Amino acid sequence: MARARYALRDDATGRRLARWVDLDGFFVGTSTAEQWWEQTGEEPPEQLEIKVDGWLPDPALLSFRDEEDGSFELGDVLVDVLDVDEVSLGAYDLWGAALEVDEQGRGTLWANASMAPHVSAREVWGRWRERLPDTSGQWAALPAGERDGWVEAAQLHYFHQAGERRAWPMPEGRITLHGEHVVDLASFFCAVGEAFNGPGGYFGSNLTALADCLANLDREPGQPVRLQWTDIAVAEQGLARRVETSGGWKPIFDLVMEVLDQYNVEVLRR
Repeated sequence: MARARYALRDDATGRRLARWVDLDGFFVGTSTAEQWWEQTGEEPPEQLEIKVDGWLPDPALLSFRDEEDGSFELGDVLVDVLDVDEVSLGAYDLWGAALEVDEQGRGTLWANASMAPHVSAREVWGRWRERLPDTSGQWAALPAGERDGWVEAAQLHYFHQAGERRAWPMPEGRITLHGEHVVDLASFFCAVGEAFNGPGGYFGSNLTALADCLANLDREPGQPVRLQWTDIAVAEQGLARRVETSGGWKPIFDLVMEVLDQYNVEVLRR
């Protein structure tokens, strides 16, 4: 059988319940970073119907089995994306999960998610499964519009590695944001993640998260951050869309700059 690429874990105990070769209907999200301004915080959960194939059950799964119909009422679970050694790269939170599967390992997993995994994240995880990013700018090979999947993978990989740690180390030396490919907001988060945390790095996926990262940057009180932003004119054009804020309609680029200024980031334009 092919090597498993996904695993299912019980959220409460962390026990692995099963592994799968493939999941269909899991990476179906299409939201973009720009749509953050359209969210109210009261959106209903995404209801996923995931087709599973090539399963490898673990003994812990049996404790969730309904003896009458053979289904599994799982509750809160995590779906891990596995590397080639079946080690988790990152995990998605699901709740209200239920599973039905036949003897051949094919079946359906029903679950809720606050936001459906992005459709373009499937390809990103496929690349990272073989080898994590080790050079800057690999995200730029993805077309604009598909880079939200890179940001999603970077975020989940970071929090999987960091655990409960929330302090961000201050980068050593010059911090450079390479801006030649920053044509939309997802591209900015790809680039700023690399600027602060190296290839495949994460440093926010929306402006609130960016502010949180800057607020928790490990530096002396009042210590400025000098960020050299190359080809900044590309971002000024790419982030020119105006969105409604409490202070009126503003270009996204201006809102990004306001967050950087608020947290004492000096942007050196190039």
